[in-house]
Parts: sequence; C-alpha cells; structure tokens
Amino acid sequence: MFPALAQGETLIPFTDDASEAFQWRPIEPNTTHWQDTREITSFFTSNEDFYLVQHYGQPEVDNDSYRLRVTGMVDNELELSLSDLMNGDVIEQQVGFECGGNSQRLLYGLIGNANWRGVALTSILEAAGIQDGAKEVVFFAGPM
Repeated sequence: MFPALAQGETLIPFTDDASEAFQWRPIEPNTTHWQDTREITSFFTSNEDFYLVQHYGQPEVDNDSYRLRVTGMVDNELELSLSDLMNGDVIEQQVGFECGGNSQRLLYGLIGNANWRGVALTSILEAAGIQDGAKEVVFFAGPM
C-alpha cells in the first residue's frame, strides 16, 4: 500500500503512457533492465523489478576470496573480507534511486525504492584513519 493512499488520496495512473512499441524485457546479462511503471503496486521495488544498467558485463565475485582494500593517505591500511563487511556496523536506509539516463522511452522505469543494508563508507574510512590533506576517494574494481 502506498503511504499517501492511507491518507485518503487517490492513485492516478500515468497519462503519458508509452506507445505500444514498448516491450518489457526480463533481466539478461549485458543489458539494461527497467521496471514497467504501469505495474507498480508497492512503494518498494522488488529485487526482480529493480532497474539494472550493465555497461561492462556481470562481474563474478568469489565470496571467499573477495577483499576490499583501503590504502593511500590512511593511518591504518585495511583489507576487509565480505564476511567482515557483513558483520560490521550495518545500517539500513530506505532510499530511492533514479538513473540519469531515465526517459519516457523506457516508461521512466529506471527508478526504484528499496531498503538498502550495508556498512557505511564513513565507518570504513574512520577505521582506516584518513590523514590530513586527503581530498578524494578513488575506487578500483576487478582482479588486482
């Protein structure tokens, strides 16, 4: 149920419904997946309907060997396993996302609301001890 509807408001469907040329597709590797906004029934987006844009393919992550390294201008270099991250100070936030490439062509379906859980980047950086003079954080991913 939509929170606003509980206050006696009425859900009004989109009036700019896309043409019949619109075809929804299931999630496939190396593609873009969007939700059919004509089918939204909940404030939160299910995992299956959450939008996905893959420019460089689907990564394969080995949970046992995965490591997050924090190096550079820090007092304590860190190497955290996926288990370390999952057992850290986990926070949960209700967050809405919209892709910058969202458009009517995809029924504005590059959107999603979800409960996100994880360790806050600030707590990881605090544990590493960011040194004075550090100005940015740079992320690298992949085999290193």
